[in-house]
Amino acid sequence: MLKKTLTIFALAAAMVFFCACSSVYSSQYYYTESFEDTYEAVVTSGTDIKNYSALKQALVAMIENHQELGEFQFSAYRGSISDDLAAVCLEIENETPIGAYAVLDLSYELRRIVSYYAAEVKITYTRTKDEIDSIVELVGLSELRGFIENAMGSYEESVTIKMYSLDVNSDYIADYIERVYFQNPLVLALEPSVEISSFPESGASQIYEILFDYGVSGSQALNMTNVMNDKVSEIAEGISSQNHAFIALRLAEYLNSQVRFSDEEDIYSDGAYGAIVEGSATNKGLALAFKVLCSYFDIECIVVQGTSFDWEMSRHYWNIIKLGDEYYHVDIPGFSTRGREASFLLSDVQMWNYQLWDIEKYPLCRGSLNYSDLYAAAGEDDPDDSEEMPDPLVSEEPSPSLPVSTPPVTPSQTLEVPTHGEENGSEEPEPPTPDEEI
Repeated sequence: MLKKTLTIFALAAAMVFFCACSSVYSSQYYYTESFEDTYEAVVTSGTDIKNYSALKQALVAMIENHQELGEFQFSAYRGSISDDLAAVCLEIENETPIGAYAVLDLSYELRRIVSYYAAEVKITYTRTKDEIDSIVELVGLSELRGFIENAMGSYEESVTIKMYSLDVNSDYIADYIERVYFQNPLVLALEPSVEISSFPESGASQIYEILFDYGVSGSQALNMTNVMNDKVSEIAEGISSQNHAFIALRLAEYLNSQVRFSDEEDIYSDGAYGAIVEGSATNKGLALAFKVLCSYFDIECIVVQGTSFDWEMSRHYWNIIKLGDEYYHVDIPGFSTRGREASFLLSDVQMWNYQLWDIEKYPLCRGSLNYSDLYAAAGEDDPDDSEEMPDPLVSEEPSPSLPVSTPPVTPSQTLEVPTHGEENGSEEPEPPTPDEEI
């Protein structure tokens, strides 16, 4: 009778112990042992855990395989099994990338079987197996950059990556995505709005979920890029010159005369598509459109982000182009406000009268060409001196040996992200600050 009573009591006790991992701040962990009077062999599918590291590795493997239930045995375990189970739950949920990304709740039940301990583990997930399987593990900055470029070239709407790096965080990824876009507007007609979540929020090893929002579907954005490229080909057919300086001028004149300036920032007017296809753009859209057109003629062109040197100190975008071995500023919005001579082929010193920018990010502009000499050499009248605007697509120079059409953009088209600013090998006067007199 006594043995039967003790057995019933033991069975009742075996039903009440439970350890759960949830919030690191609010949860309490309880540990109870269950003793069984008769020997039960540990299930052959169980993993024999010897230490904390092996325990963590086994639980991470469960998560990576999206396994909801698992059982582990502990024989000759080095350490406190109950303490380590509680600690590893907290670590996985809050500090381990896969746990922070995919786990909602991790709980376990620990029991003793004669000379063994066994733990049954249950995991509840916030992610599907497909989401976990889609995580791409990257090594090094080169792999990260290549992956981002390919994802953007294919107009992916979401990607998830995992990497270990002391140099990478959400801000780094966001900055690089912006850089890819500014360097490749011919391939990327629309700038994506980007949302990046990191799991955990800090640490050298993290999972990053990157969401791209183009305002339209990825397939629509790809189609819009091809429409823009067709329009670029049409514009280029009207340019007949072999001189890159004249080509750049004709392209700038075309945008100045054919595109309505807009202060409204949206997915179209703020990009090359709005300027080239819709005929309406902000100064940012104009700068991106000019880069697109220059790229067609293999003219190196950079989009510059700076600040207007005025009372409002407003953000402003313009371009730097390379002619021969020298660089020059081109500010298309200035064609209408300051005139061509004060907006085309400017040096850094001249541009400091109107704009401020980070000179460390961009090449020095100190070329010998200027707008007046360009027209004088061609024997043409300066259109700034006449009331009638010349046809921006007319030139008497021979046609270049260039293709007359741009091939459609296809997913995974190679994107280029050249590094600028490295040419700054000699000294230039320091740019003025807003408090200094030009």
